[in-house]
Amino acid sequence: MLNIADKEMDIISSYIFDIVSINYGENFVKNIENGIISIGMPSELLVLSWGKPADIKKKIYKGNSTELWYYGSFVNRLGNIKFTTEVVIENNNIVGWQDL
Repeated sequence: MLNIADKEMDIISSYIFDIVSINYGENFVKNIENGIISIGMPSELLVLSWGKPADIKKKIYKGNSTELWYYGSFVNRLGNIKFTTEVVIENNNIVGWQDL
């Protein structure tokens, strides 16, 4: 049996997915539900799909701003924080990603 918090979360999730579907299309809703990201996906939808990044680095080169969003943080054997994935954001959209 669902408790009240679960029911409220289901309502909120449904509302968010309706907004995403109207503004970005049903394909993005399916991708978010399955934790899939894609080139051109707005960074807001990346957060819905993968959650908040563990770290963000900003770079500016010749007036263009690029953000590097890092996911999957862990501490290596030397005690340094490392990440498993880097997502590249330009103009608020995903332009690429790589496993680290």
